[in-house]
Amino acid sequence: MLTVTDYILRLSIAMVSGFLIGIERERKDKPAGLKTHMLVSIGASLFVLSALELVSARAANVGPTSIEELDLMRVVGGLIGGVGFLGAGAIIQRRGDIEGVTTASTIWVTAAVGMVCGLGQLRLAGVAIGAILVTLFIFGRLEDWLEEHYFRRD
Repeated sequence: MLTVTDYILRLSIAMVSGFLIGIERERKDKPAGLKTHMLVSIGASLFVLSALELVSARAANVGPTSIEELDLMRVVGGLIGGVGFLGAGAIIQRRGDIEGVTTASTIWVTAAVGMVCGLGQLRLAGVAIGAILVTLFIFGRLEDWLEEHYFRRD
């Protein structure tokens, strides 16, 4: 089983990776920018960490023991795809502008947190919520500052 330190390290690296890609997208004035890429990276990491925890629990004989219980991974797969459609519905295009991409990514990453909570991986959920809030609040302010000082859209 992974430790809280493992969660922090892996989610932090995912967050930084999303930041680096997002900053480049932001610089080029793309609709999916800094926070969106960070949230998607955190969410993807959460889904994978959750699957790793299930496999680890099974290997230690404390997890699913039958085909029916292992079928949970199909539920997880369906959840990921289904939430993607929900997020797509949050994206609006008006007069050439696209809005709601960060909202769509927050819907997606929130589904990852909900799934992790449902699986009882509460330490992972706590670390993930911290990463998400840092992304939205701290990096949201950084994004605003960067737009004002470096990425002026005239």
